[in-house]
Amino acid sequence: MRSPSSSRWRSPTGSRRCRPCGRSGRSCAGRASAVEARRLFSYGWPLVLSFGLAALAQTIDRIIVGRSVGPEELGAYGAIADFLRQGFVVFGESIALALVSIAKREVRAGALGAAEAVLADAARALALVGAFGAVFVLAYDDVLVAVLLGPGYRAQALALAPILLAASILLMVRAYYFGQVIYFTRTSHLDAVASAALLATVGGLSWLLIPRLGALGAALAFAAGQAIACLVFVVGGRRGPETFRMPVPAGDIGGILALALLAWAAILGIGLLPGGQGAPARLAGLAILAAGFLAAAWRFNVVGLADLVARRRAAR
Repeated sequence: MRSPSSSRWRSPTGSRRCRPCGRSGRSCAGRASAVEARRLFSYGWPLVLSFGLAALAQTIDRIIVGRSVGPEELGAYGAIADFLRQGFVVFGESIALALVSIAKREVRAGALGAAEAVLADAARALALVGAFGAVFVLAYDDVLVAVLLGPGYRAQALALAPILLAASILLMVRAYYFGQVIYFTRTSHLDAVASAALLATVGGLSWLLIPRLGALGAALAFAAGQAIACLVFVVGGRRGPETFRMPVPAGDIGGILALALLAWAAILGIGLLPGGQGAPARLAGLAILAAGFLAAAWRFNVVGLADLVARRRAAR
């Protein structure tokens, strides 16, 4: 059995160093460090506060709907909101945490240009998922609502879907900014400020709108809160002590949106034809949407798709 000190070696000066990292000092000897503990606490407590505020912001509108309107509207609102939010947030967080961590690695290596390229690619991926995901929901919302909720909630859910869709896309973008805060700043205060603004906006507007508009007021409050939280990240990220800016390849994003709109127009056109609401027409629309998605990913080389295919072709 190796002794506990066998993983360390002595430098020529006689001080002990850790084999894995090569550093000297008490921090590598497995001892507690008050300095590191204070740093972790200083960085972590705003995140704890932020997560608590964000969780409350995502439930306060439902609490007010249940108390002011009743459980029937709450059921439809909660079901469609959770479906859209979870669908977009899963993609958004996957893109953010994966690509932003890669960008951070490039920054540590001193490759700032490569880091900006990765962040720009993340913006393209977010635009791709948001644009074509929105077209899918808008073109097939009746099918989704029928499967998720049944015919009894159809009219209400269809009225809420576009607003909740916009809110879910904003939440996806907010997840990307959160990734930048985690990886590129030394403090997490900005996320706490964004969550506080989210709670204040959703809570205030819910209290004003839900008694008058019902679940529609809750959807508007939720969308407005996400917009304000994103605005806090945009403004705070540019004016804070540790500035960061999300690279926005506007031309590529515009091209992705144009292809998504063309796919939507084609699906709407199919729906106007005789039998356009039947199963064959719906399947044809899905095929057009999938083809547009792949074409956009290929044309704008989202997450290196075109490069990957080119390398495989060259290897054959």
